Amino acid sequence: MEVWSDFLASLSGEYRTVPRALFSPFIEAWSQRREEAKREAERLHEEVLAVAALGRLGELFPFTGQSTSMIRNVAPAAEIVHRVVAEAEEVLKRSTGLLV
Repeated sequence: MEVWSDFLASLSGEYRTVPRALFSPFIEAWSQRREEAKREAERLHEEVLAVAALGRLGELFPFTGQSTSMIRNVAPAAEIVHRVVAEAEEVLKRSTGLLV
């Protein structure tokens, strides 16, 4: 989310931390117009602070944790459960020889 640094660098602190976030319409729009975001930094900064004051910052920046970068696809819950069960069955089949 490099666009964060384009107009909110002052919020990133001394370490220039860039938070991780899922894509939102706001992030997507400004990620495609980074030079404009830099020129509009003051206005965008004020817009973000106003939205944050309303308790709606998550609408612009749906923040996530470090593991976000590990997400490669989004699957239905049923598919995930079937996949986990199949993997567990395979591990159990391979490990039966290890059990005493």
